[in-house]
Amino acid sequence: MFPILLGFLFTLCTYIGQHNGLLERRYSTLIISCIFFCIFFALSFHTFEQFLLSERTHHENKLFRFLPLTSSPISIIISTLVLILFWIPYLIAAYPGIFWYDTSWQVYDLVSSSDGISDHHPFFTTYLFGVFIHLGQILFHNPIIGLYLLTTLQLFITAFALASAICTIERYNIPWHIRALLLTFFAICPFFPMIFSTLAKDTLNLPFFLFFVICILEIHHTQGKSLRKIPFSILFTLDILLMSLTKKTCIYIAVFCLLSLFFILKEKYERIAVSLTILTTSGIIIFLLPTFLYPVLHIEHGENSELLALPLQQVANLAKNNKDAISPEDQDILETIYGQSLDSLASSYLFYVADPIKSNVNIPSNLLDDFIRIWAKYLILSPSDYIAAWGGLNTAWFSFDIQTPTDTTPNMITVQYSSAHYMQGLDSYIQWPQDTLANNTVTDFYQNNLLTTPLVNTFFYKSLWSSILPFFLMFIVCRKKQHLKDNLILLSPILVTCLTLYVGPTSSYREATRYVLPLVCTIPIISVIIFQRQRTDNTLTKGM
Repeated sequence: MFPILLGFLFTLCTYIGQHNGLLERRYSTLIISCIFFCIFFALSFHTFEQFLLSERTHHENKLFRFLPLTSSPISIIISTLVLILFWIPYLIAAYPGIFWYDTSWQVYDLVSSSDGISDHHPFFTTYLFGVFIHLGQILFHNPIIGLYLLTTLQLFITAFALASAICTIERYNIPWHIRALLLTFFAICPFFPMIFSTLAKDTLNLPFFLFFVICILEIHHTQGKSLRKIPFSILFTLDILLMSLTKKTCIYIAVFCLLSLFFILKEKYERIAVSLTILTTSGIIIFLLPTFLYPVLHIEHGENSELLALPLQQVANLAKNNKDAISPEDQDILETIYGQSLDSLASSYLFYVADPIKSNVNIPSNLLDDFIRIWAKYLILSPSDYIAAWGGLNTAWFSFDIQTPTDTTPNMITVQYSSAHYMQGLDSYIQWPQDTLANNTVTDFYQNNLLTTPLVNTFFYKSLWSSILPFFLMFIVCRKKQHLKDNLILLSPILVTCLTLYVGPTSSYREATRYVLPLVCTIPIISVIIFQRQRTDNTLTKGM
């Protein structure tokens, strides 16, 4: 089922990505492509399954056993230092800092307004930027140095989080050489130090996401007994809060993952502990903060269009390709919601990103029900326009080759190494840096070598991390019913993160690299646990 479903989605999104967002009725082309992708993924999945789950003997190399890679504090600290040692040159090359456009947007919102800030981007990260801006001004008379200090702190904490994850999987009987291979991968792959030498809400969020995954692994490994430890439950709850404060979608990821734990928790106390964590974290993030803290800090609520990016894009595509199908009454409502005529809406539509459509939309509460009704109505009457809009936003998640006019490599994981693209007008408040110490040297190496070298560039496809590997992991665990529920709990952070990508505003923009970052960091760690558990089951079955 999974390779066939993946083949179908690759056919759909590849075709849409190569035909300017259109889903034309060229059935022969679509059928041939679908057959090819289905066979390709079916053969690939079966081949890699046999290879990864086959029995192999390994001779442990004691040469490097000064690095035990166990869950002991000293081992985690040493592993952290190893990562930092390899990452430091990239951080130095990034001086005085690399900032994404959204970061400059948040800084501009903070320094340009005396009345408060918007929660369009998480207010916690906006104020965190402000703290380090003031720190840089006080210590170095340069606010940018303060943000660079925050980037440095981010890189160190992320190294600690990754080292902790690699070392703690020893509890799942992962061989030392596999743990060492993971540490080597994160240490020498340029993507990781490059992305963590930049500053954005997503990079700040990543360490908390990793700690959340570690906690899920710990709860799973102990079958919930760790929840009986009050310090663990407190730290777990605090981490979920920080994870949700730095990235809005993470509260939904946390809640779904916590709900999945009820499949393995047997004791009443443990179920109560998880229920309290869900109620506490979701209550604080969704209700208490907006109701009580926002007015005190003069925080304006973000637009509801962020959560409705996909439906807004789908209705806009309907207006572009099939306007006559929309009734005059619905057209009037839609023009009020979008704040422009449907002709203007159609001309601003881009199939690969929802920003031109959603950026200036904040649906009034009295029209929200009308929008949902209209969206559902034409989902039934004109499904092909909706499918094409969804496929356009998901092209890079489900394809190897697509074409957009704004990027030469929209299907690859790319990292910026300058801050030249920033919020207009910010220079009036802060002298914003555009170049780094290394200028474009690191980026040129990354773009012109890693992304163009056959086989090597395979690891840098967005689709590898966002769909192929998650579908392959589901293929692995569902092929054997043993421990299916346990394995699905292990996969829950990956699976729910994927779902947030598939309803997101874009996959083809450079910013989409940040969206897929949690998967790139967690899939290698969780997959080795899955493979080890399945391989052990195979060995036990053959021994009976």
